[in-house]
Amino acid sequence: MPLAERIFDNFFEDPKITPSRFLNCSQTTLQRLIAANGDNAFDDLIAQLQPAINVLGNELGDINVDVAVQRGATLTVDEIINNFKDTMSAQEGVIADAIGGRGTAAYLEFYPQGITGYRKANKTNIEALAYAVKQAATKYADSLNPILVTLLQSFYGNYKDARGEQQQKVGNVEDGRSTRSAARSTLEIAMLVAVHTIAAKFPYDQQKCISFFDFSLLYPSKREHEILKGVLAPEQLKAVLNRALNEDDKITIANMDDNSNIVAYLAATANDPQNGKFIEVKPGKKVQVKAIELGDINNTFLIIRNISPVNDGSYRVEVPLEL
Repeated sequence: MPLAERIFDNFFEDPKITPSRFLNCSQTTLQRLIAANGDNAFDDLIAQLQPAINVLGNELGDINVDVAVQRGATLTVDEIINNFKDTMSAQEGVIADAIGGRGTAAYLEFYPQGITGYRKANKTNIEALAYAVKQAATKYADSLNPILVTLLQSFYGNYKDARGEQQQKVGNVEDGRSTRSAARSTLEIAMLVAVHTIAAKFPYDQQKCISFFDFSLLYPSKREHEILKGVLAPEQLKAVLNRALNEDDKITIANMDDNSNIVAYLAATANDPQNGKFIEVKPGKKVQVKAIELGDINNTFLIIRNISPVNDGSYRVEVPLEL
């Protein structure tokens, strides 16, 4: 970029600078100007920054309200998923008895992958699973308790309604952000005036000029990973993480001990033994793998297990921060 463009362009108009971070940076500048305003030299800058900060702050507050409502809708979706999973697990025996047993074609219509298929239910597959259950419940309604039939039929419609409401809330947040650009632009101009005014007031004094600004607040922290470490008793397993990972997320697993091998894998619950893919790490070694190499990516528990029957073990795991 030519020098003139770097100097005279609006360098706050950057999609990487979120409104909240820009507001935080602007508030810091305002506070520093007020603190240094003993001779009223910065009255004009303060008078321009303060109302612009107030307007953007109020509007971001409105967005925060929308986001809170959106999260409330998300909880409703999550609750439906959890209720669906719990019901299909708790009622499995009742349904099997009512339709002739686990070896029947009817049972497979309800449980094509057994109970395990429902333990892995998530937002990606819940709609298809709930629809299949609704169809099966309707088909075998004469064999099932009417109350159970109604419950099984309800999950599909309830999820669709909750998901639709959630998407509407997301739309409200996006709409709100797009209509708030004027407030951000006004504050950007006020901050640009502050930058150039300070530069003109203290020419050649970079240290003095930069003391009024903390531009590091405009961007996220460079820390990109979460570090998890601990000690394991002989044959102990521990769920060190419980959240969804992307299949290409890189996980670094280090065995910090001298005597015990450890294994790492993804599991559906915090106490599941290894069953399928896993990675074994020898004493003093470190490996980096993709999350998909640790098991079913729909499983949210990252398990570390000490496989020695006699020696303590220790681990250090590095995972990407949650976005």
